[in-house]
Amino acid sequence: MTPPAYIGIDPDSLSGTICTLSPQGGKPTTRRFDVTADGLQQCVSYLRSIPDPVIGIEGKAGYATAFERAFAQAGIPYYSLPAFRVDSVRKGLLGENKNNAHDAAAVAHAVRNLSAAQSLEIYRGHFDEDQRGLRILTRTRQRLMGQQTALKNALRIGVYDASPELAMFFADQHPSDEGYSYCLAVIRLFKNNPDVLSWKQSSDEELLLL
Repeated sequence: MTPPAYIGIDPDSLSGTICTLSPQGGKPTTRRFDVTADGLQQCVSYLRSIPDPVIGIEGKAGYATAFERAFAQAGIPYYSLPAFRVDSVRKGLLGENKNNAHDAAAVAHAVRNLSAAQSLEIYRGHFDEDQRGLRILTRTRQRLMGQQTALKNALRIGVYDASPELAMFFADQHPSDEGYSYCLAVIRLFKNNPDVLSWKQSSDEELLLL
């Protein structure tokens, strides 16, 4: 049985560098494909020209997404290797001299090593467009929630710096709700009476009417 060719891909924002370890040995070959419709199609055609390639990509999602999507659509199996797997091989083989070609070669060697140790299957790639979109939405929501919390805290601090008594008044009126009602009340007060200095002269009843 002819041994397979092991292929490593180092993706970046503009292209992917591919290193091929031939089953016949010899010097590895390196090619580069742009992250464009034509470039990805050329990459797929190149991989299809190699009998039974074992393909590894450094990382998952991010820069690798374009290649993952292209391979999934073309029915080409691949493996997604975490960075630590690639780094350990690259340092052992190539030292600290890091570049795209060296990283692609390290991925190819890592794939070969893991295959020989029968430990490659856990890294088999699975591309799901819906799940990828859901993860993006989840990360976006988490980021927005963090920004929202920071803004709520900044508003509370600003009110307290202006008047600790006013801050306590709003806190008493809106003790829970994670600060949403508190912030809405302050924003409504700003809208109805932008003169912050006059707030201190207003009674509790007057503030409630604003």
